[in-house]
Amino acid sequence: MQLRSLLIRLHLAHGIGYAGMVRVLQHCRQVQTVVTDPRRLGKLAHLTASQQGRFTADWQSMAFQQRLKRHAQLDILTILDDDYPPALLEAYQPPLVLFLRGQRALLTTRQLAVVGARQATSYAERVTTQLLAPLATAKLTIVSGLAKGADGFAHRTALHFNLPTIGVIGTGLDISYPRQHRDLQQQISQVG
Repeated sequence: MQLRSLLIRLHLAHGIGYAGMVRVLQHCRQVQTVVTDPRRLGKLAHLTASQQGRFTADWQSMAFQQRLKRHAQLDILTILDDDYPPALLEAYQPPLVLFLRGQRALLTTRQLAVVGARQATSYAERVTTQLLAPLATAKLTIVSGLAKGADGFAHRTALHFNLPTIGVIGTGLDISYPRQHRDLQQQISQVG
């Protein structure tokens, strides 16, 4: 098994957490061996006995195998991949695994992040349009969180002016939050 595959499996397993995944990743890189035994993984991750039991049971379960199978069809980006966005590496806890839908190549383009209030006013909508309209010829990708308010304005404006856009969401790809952005999320996944 490759280290990338192990990282994806750890991400999908219950009970290991971010810090545990980082410990396992660091160990495997240091010794240049991919550990696959769930008990050894739990020890490397510094899991408590109860966490170890939960992790091992899940790792060996049929439900885990089904999760792996469901996620095998998705485009998955890991911190180990060459096209992992360098800007994300500057985050306090950069995401180790990201699930993508759409045009992965947009991750390497010049980007402008747009953030703002969730309870944004019509003024915010006007200003967003005024700020983004001149960028239509700038070959710039608009990035926002697909949240209610200013984020939604940014994505809609980008789509209106045929600017590529990336929606960064904290839920799964199968969940639209807020619900009123379901169509917007779908649209972005097709062209962004």
